[in-house]
Amino acid sequence: SNFVASATASEERLGAAVRQRWLACMPLFHVGGLSMLVRSVVFGAPLRLHSRFDAPAVSAALDAGDIAGISLVPTMLHRLLEQRGPRPAPPGLRVVLLGGAAAPAPLVRRALATGYPVCTTYGLTEATSQVATSAPPAPGATEPQPMRAVQGTRIRIVTDGHDAAPGEAGEILVQGATVMRGYLNHPDASARVLRDGWLHTGDIGRM
Repeated sequence: SNFVASATASEERLGAAVRQRWLACMPLFHVGGLSMLVRSVVFGAPLRLHSRFDAPAVSAALDAGDIAGISLVPTMLHRLLEQRGPRPAPPGLRVVLLGGAAAPAPLVRRALATGYPVCTTYGLTEATSQVATSAPPAPGATEPQPMRAVQGTRIRIVTDGHDAAPGEAGEILVQGATVMRGYLNHPDASARVLRDGWLHTGDIGRM
C-alpha cells in the first residue's frame, strides 16, 4: 500500500510520463529503482532495464526517442551531460527525476539550459521514495519548479521542539500514506524515528 500510494502521488506530480516508458539504470534494491519498477506494474507501463549506469549506453537509449522518464542521482546526471556535450536533450524525454542527494544548482541549471526536464525530489526509503518533488519545468525554464510535498504527504520542519519559521532550518518530519510501519524486527529503532504520528527523518531542511 505504501508503494501504491507513492505511485499515485508520483503520477499527480509528474503527469502522464509515469504511464510511459522509463529507463531504469539504478539498482532495483535502491528505493528509486524499485519505485520505477512498481510504477510500471501499477500503471501497466513499459520499463527498459540497464544492468548498471553507463553514460554512453544511457545516452544512446535516450536518443532512441521512446524514453519518457529516467531517475538519476546528481553524479549520474553530471556524467550524462559530460557524455553528451552540447547536444540538446533527446526527443521524447518528459521527466528527469533527480534525487538521492542534494543537487547542486549549477548542475540543474546546466541540464535545464540544454532542455533536460529536471524534476528535483527529496525522499527516503522509509517514506517509499518521494516526499517532496518539483513538477516538470516549462520549456525554456532556467530554474526548476519548487519542490512541494507530494499528494497525501505532510511535511513539518521542526527545531527545538517547535515548527520552524519560513526559511529556518530544522529536522524534516513526514506523515502520510507512504510512511513505513517500522523497521523489520527492530522495535527500538522504529520507536526512535516514528513518534507522535510523524516520521523523524534526521535530515535537515527548510521551507
